Amino acid sequence: MEALKRTVELKILKEFELADGTKIAIRPPITRDMVAIQTGKLDDYTKGLHVVAKSILVNGNPIVYDDLLDCFSGDELILIMTQFNEVMGLEKNG
Repeated sequence: MEALKRTVELKILKEFELADGTKIAIRPPITRDMVAIQTGKLDDYTKGLHVVAKSILVNGNPIVYDDLLDCFSGDELILIMTQFNEVMGLEKNG
């Protein structure tokens, strides 16, 4: 932001590869993205997918929600979501 002369550092929390060699990196989303997602008229699952899309890099590049839905199989999405939930402390108990 210009007034603060500051940018947020989004540290990579975890990296892993899919079976085809696609590299996934998990990082926290910025506050603006979180606010936009939470104030939208979306169900909780869709909000979660938006957060994941804003929180990962694919082969070093940021992606958007549509990329997450259109470029990964169901099994790959489950793996990404599982890894994301683990890193963010959201894994389900039992």
